[in-house]
Order: sequence, then C-alpha cells, then structure tokens
Amino acid sequence: MSAAMTAESVGASTVQGVNRLRAAYRHRGWTVWHGDSTGQYWAAHTGRMVLLSGGSVWELAAEIEKVQPSRSAPAVPAQARRRRAGLRLPPRPKPRGYWGRPARWPVAGHR
Repeated sequence: MSAAMTAESVGASTVQGVNRLRAAYRHRGWTVWHGDSTGQYWAAHTGRMVLLSGGSVWELAAEIEKVQPSRSAPAVPAQARRRRAGLRLPPRPKPRGYWGRPARWPVAGHR
C-alpha cells in the first residue's frame, strides 16, 4: 500500500511541478511538459527554436533561465512614484455625431 501511495504522490508532485513551470514560463513563450517514458522535464520555445530538458523541475528552470534570463523590474525612485501618483488625465472626449443614425453606405437588400 505504501508503494501505491508513493507512486501517486510522485505523480501528483510531477503534475504540480509541471503546472508551476507552465505558470511561470508560459507568458514568456515556453511550452513545458513531463515525458512519461523518459522521466524528464522538457521545455520548448518555438520563437527561439530551443528544446531543453532537465531531470527535475529545478534543473529545467535553471536551463530556461540560462537561455532567457528573467528581467527584474527597474527600481523606481520615491520621487518618481510620488509624481506619478498625482497624475490626472483629462476626461475622454465625447464622440462626434449621432451613433443611432442609419448607415450612409448602401446595404444589401435595403433601398
């Protein structure tokens, strides 16, 4: 019974690991999966034409970071943050003309 529970927990952790990698790297163009027959984690980036593999979730994440490092957000000085907080945009302009009028171009079947 413990062997079955271990197999289930390994399968669950594999799915969780793949889901974590997908959530982290999908928006950057990576497709991530786990190969059942190889037992490895795989990632492909079609834009860069790159295929990576790793023995664990952490190894694959490290390989991805080597190819495409994460960009950290630039630090914004406190003065700039305060200036942006007070920024007010003018109201949106009202649309010109009347939107409910009939179309000016000929419509098929209508004269």
